[in-house]
Amino acid sequence: MTTLDVDPYLTEAAAERLGRIGWHPAVVTADAGADELPGTFDRIVSMPRIPASWLAALDAADAW
Repeated sequence: MTTLDVDPYLTEAAAERLGRIGWHPAVVTADAGADELPGTFDRIVSMPRIPASWLAALDAADAW
């Protein structure tokens, strides 16, 4: 599992809060518009506009 945000404060807060409930995902601070993302993803949650590079990083087998 991976969580990603552009804001370091939010990624640190996410790691802390998820850790409290026993989840320990990879926590990444990166630009949402970056051409390269760390790996593939099975879903995108809570994005007003989804960059094309994020859609390309979706694992099509798990997306639906």
